[in-house]
Formats: sequence, C-alpha cells, structure tokens
Amino acid sequence: MSGAYINDLAFMIPTTDLYLLGILNSKLIWFYLKNVCSTLGNPENRGRLMLYTSDVSKIPIVDPISLKRIHVEKLVNNFLTYGSNIPEAAGWQQEIDRIVYEIYGLTDEEIALVEGH
Repeated sequence: MSGAYINDLAFMIPTTDLYLLGILNSKLIWFYLKNVCSTLGNPENRGRLMLYTSDVSKIPIVDPISLKRIHVEKLVNNFLTYGSNIPEAAGWQQEIDRIVYEIYGLTDEEIALVEGH
C-alpha cells in the first residue's frame, strides 16, 4: 500500500475481513487486551492501552462455523452502513458480543467477568 504512513503507536491490518473487525471490537477481546497490555492511566476511565505488536499478535482469533461468521459480518456491516449513533447500534454490539462468547465457549461466570457484573 503506497501513500499510507503510520508511526509505531498505530496499528493497521490491511484486510476487508468484517468478521475480524467484529471480533477485535468485541468486549471479550478488549477485556483480554486490558489484561495483557501496558496502559497509560486507567483503561476503564479514559486511559489508553499500549497496543504493541507482541500483544496484538497473540490475540486468539477463533474461526467459527460459517453461520456465526456470516452473522457477525452482517452486524459489522450494519455499523459501517448506518453508523454507531443510532438506537439499533447498541443491540448490534450486544449481539456481536453474545456470538463471540458462544464462539469462544465462555461460561456464564466468565461472561459476567467480562461484562463487569
């Protein structure tokens, strides 16, 4: 890709994989990153995660059966088409998170931990 320049504080994954986009933006993966990455401040209160390649490259990406993958892709496409500032967006995110929990085989107790309950 020519004409695109980023510094060592930014990440770019040159792909159009909507499933990957959904997984990387799920509560589960952000919970994982908050527990493995260095932080600037409190990540629960406007702090920032230091996303280094060594941490990001270890994110466990599970490839589910195609129906779940297609469902996540459709929900992510809704975000890209309509944006995140409409009432339906919260439901789309909850559905993505629910599917991700299923794909990764989380128990109710593990989901409660991720959700902060």
